[in-house]
Amino acid sequence: MRARPVSLRQSGLLQVRLHRYTQDDFIALVERHRIPYHEKTLGQLFCDGSARAIVAMLLAECAQGGVDVRVGHAVTDLSNADGFRLTTSGGCFSASALVLATGGLSIPKMGATGLSYEVARRFGLRVVEPLPALVPLKATSEMLGLPALLAGVSLDAITSCGGQSFRENILFTHRGLSGPAILQISSYWRPGDVIALDLAPTHDAAAFLLERKQSRPRAEPKTVLAEILPARLAQALPRLACPSPRWPISPIAR
Repeated sequence: MRARPVSLRQSGLLQVRLHRYTQDDFIALVERHRIPYHEKTLGQLFCDGSARAIVAMLLAECAQGGVDVRVGHAVTDLSNADGFRLTTSGGCFSASALVLATGGLSIPKMGATGLSYEVARRFGLRVVEPLPALVPLKATSEMLGLPALLAGVSLDAITSCGGQSFRENILFTHRGLSGPAILQISSYWRPGDVIALDLAPTHDAAAFLLERKQSRPRAEPKTVLAEILPARLAQALPRLACPSPRWPISPIAR
């Protein structure tokens, strides 16, 4: 995609403009194009129909702004002498300025690459070290047995890390944990941080377990837990009661 170029000397101005363009501005654009949408939990907005309507909206805006859109062009070389020269599988392009607005590292299967980071480093630009964001959590090899056992189990939970908390569904997969609450909290994780999971946010778990201990002293833990958790998860949790550096259990009652 090529648009009106913005030079590196203008990057401060570009940053100010991007900060001034808020989510409310984007929602106003969606409404101006009369795309119906609805709100789910945590303020998440979804199209009533297909997300293709958003793509069509952006392409229409590009056409109105005179943007020349080129797709399927793999970048093979980039140089900067008396201007930028971009060599691609679809031809060569020259410009006085270049905007890096592509590249990513999280989902290579979707075609994401580190191209922008490589180009930025080549031209001496400061690059903030990328960290995972909006991604699932992959279990370590020694813990893969538990997620595999629970694959497909979903439940309402609170995830907490780095002073942030999100309440939404979490999903156990064959590889680890996913779901909206996990994707949200992953943006706040830093190396060495601990992610805490509250698997029964609608219950006073301490009071509940204490009452069951008194009223049903012979009941097995998995039977009691099954009253507030999915059955498969209730059966698996007692296995974690043994000391584990990967899944520390914090006591909440006697």
